Amino acid sequence: MTFDTPHIYMFLIILLLVVSGVKIGSMVVATTFFGLPTHTGLSFGILMNTKGIMELIVLYITFDKKVLYTQSYSTMIMMSVVMTTIVTPLSFKVLRSSRRLMIHDKRGTIHRAKPNTEIRMVACIHRTRNVPSIISMLEISYPTKRSPIFVHTVQLKSHESAMLIVNDNQQEYSNKTRQDALMIIKSFESYDMYVAGVSVHPLTIVSPYTTMHEDVCHLAEDKHVALLVLPFHKHHTVDGGMETTNIGIQTFNRNMLDNSLCSVGILVDRGIGGTVSLTDQWIPYHSSIMLLCCSSADRMIEKHWRMLNVLLIIPLLT
Repeated sequence: MTFDTPHIYMFLIILLLVVSGVKIGSMVVATTFFGLPTHTGLSFGILMNTKGIMELIVLYITFDKKVLYTQSYSTMIMMSVVMTTIVTPLSFKVLRSSRRLMIHDKRGTIHRAKPNTEIRMVACIHRTRNVPSIISMLEISYPTKRSPIFVHTVQLKSHESAMLIVNDNQQEYSNKTRQDALMIIKSFESYDMYVAGVSVHPLTIVSPYTTMHEDVCHLAEDKHVALLVLPFHKHHTVDGGMETTNIGIQTFNRNMLDNSLCSVGILVDRGIGGTVSLTDQWIPYHSSIMLLCCSSADRMIEKHWRMLNVLLIIPLLT
């Protein structure tokens, strides 16, 4: 049997289009079944249509065995080159379109989160001093069936490439940075075991502060995060003032505010960290939220209402 007919061009083009459509459609169905975004399935389906060296070898063998003649062989080679060429720009177009849709739809903000439902959160931890304030914030929020996701951000000192590490209890830590990361992980795991309404997923991002926001933003988009909590770049000193911890943290916070698609909160610790224990039930707390954007005001006030018995709203006119 040979593929050499007067209408071979049209037959092969239709065949390749049908096969490509089946690949894309099957990936969209598979990703939808597992709860992944539609644009992820489209991207995977498009990437599956790339042609590599093995496809060219198979085509050459069929041509050498006289299964394909010059006309059909040239057509299939041309189609393979065209499909492989358009895969990259088409994939980028799908990703850019999905990002613009998320910006327009604002599905990732806490403003769109339904009441009494799970709110996914990313808490960025730079060092161990940030742990008590984050845990205290979660504790006074009275979490119920909520699943915050914690990202442990570590400054890159000697590597140029970024890494996202899913922490394992069996990992060995050979230096101070890794030991601090292990202490942070253990702290949140202990809190996870104590509080039934919180689920902790520890991660570590190793990256320069100048590009760290890109990794955190991608993680927040993939996990459908509604709120990002960032520690303030200054910490409380013993004399009552505020001291800058690291200028890189300030750069990271600014980049997150400029690029994040979800709600972002800057946590300023004025002494709450380290003063609240898991057994203290009737201790008065003082907290405040400064709303710089009114789109998320109602949900942030609702979250604050869950934390407080007395809520005082003071409008600031600028």
